[in-house]
Amino acid sequence: MNQQQTSTESTKNQVKAELQIEQLINSIRTELFDIRNEAQAQRFEIENQRNELMKKSKGIVYPLIFFVLSLRNMYYE
Repeated sequence: MNQQQTSTESTKNQVKAELQIEQLINSIRTELFDIRNEAQAQRFEIENQRNELMKKSKGIVYPLIFFVLSLRNMYYE
């Protein structure tokens, strides 16, 4: 192999390696994008569940307070 062939082969290998790196980077970007979207969807779901639990707890707490107060009033009568 002469010097020109070696140089051409080296350039081809470098271009091939750069293309593989670019494809890998694009693949990683796509995967990160998908992971971010999934995380955002999970955060949204968790927030909705938290809000539902807050509503339910408020629905339980107020009747419980009134019940305790009525028991207290009965005790002190």
